[in-house]
Amino acid sequence: PSTLSYALKRASTGDPLILAISKSGTTVETLSQLLAFLDLLRKRWPKGWKERVVVITDPERGPLRRFAEKEGIKALPVPPGVGGRFSVMTAVGLLPAALVGVDVEELLLGAVEMDRAMKEEEWNPSLFSAFAHYYLHVQKGKGNWVTLPYSDSLRGISAWRRQLIGESLGKKRDLAPTPLTAVGTTDQHSQLQLWLDGPRDKVIAFLTIEGHPEVSIPDVGWEDEDVSYLQGKDFASLLEAERRATEFALTKGGCPNYTIFLKELTASVLGGLFYLWEVEVALCGSFYGVNPFDQPAVEEGKKVTKGLMGKGDMRGKKEEWESWWKGRRSWRWPG
Repeated sequence: PSTLSYALKRASTGDPLILAISKSGTTVETLSQLLAFLDLLRKRWPKGWKERVVVITDPERGPLRRFAEKEGIKALPVPPGVGGRFSVMTAVGLLPAALVGVDVEELLLGAVEMDRAMKEEEWNPSLFSAFAHYYLHVQKGKGNWVTLPYSDSLRGISAWRRQLIGESLGKKRDLAPTPLTAVGTTDQHSQLQLWLDGPRDKVIAFLTIEGHPEVSIPDVGWEDEDVSYLQGKDFASLLEAERRATEFALTKGGCPNYTIFLKELTASVLGGLFYLWEVEVALCGSFYGVNPFDQPAVEEGKKVTKGLMGKGDMRGKKEEWESWWKGRRSWRWPG
């Protein structure tokens, strides 16, 4: 609610456009937040509120589709055969990207170029990576896969990869990888000790940008050998030095790792990376013997949530939860 509260405050004085995105159209987070914004929009623009809402959902079914058709609101489709986590290069990802200034044509062309490279070049990075991850998991017990970007601007894409792996491959209780995210250089200090001296069950994927913004470390005349060597250098070189040092330490310590170098952070490069990882996970699904495009286990939690919120046909799930909760021990602070 804290993030929503902030967004509603901004929308109460700004010039908002509300995107309601849900493949099924029944996602409770999407619907509940849409209700909050609809109330605000109708109060600020009693006659023009419909121009400030865009729906992205199933092309034929669901409450969002019915709402858009009834109210005459602009609506874009989520292709029926594309799961939410794979929908980054559909309207689900392309419209928000376009609204913040991303060249979506270049994004798609980057994916096309990656597809061409996979088919025409001798070495297919997605196939190699998928098999290497599977082999290291099954044969070497390395089932914790860490995505480690050395750039704050790549935090979001590492979180997306975590969902892509977890929801696509987490289908067998005795054999499924666990995706983890970290960020350099912060997690050199919080996680490297564990990676080097803890269980040897991890594969580290470094992600780095070669074209960082140029910011120098000024020479302020600090004459101390523990400081002076930094003066006159730049922060991009420092960041890369720390990544290389971490890569070296992990390799020396026997922890499998590899690096994806992005020449620059452009729409085309991101499109290629999106496609690379989507194909990698699809191929991993074949190796693990699972369908990487469904997510049957998450439905139980959705049903219980709806029951707890009072949805009539989910009353049984609420009663089931109440019976479970009676035997649950909890602790609150302050007590």
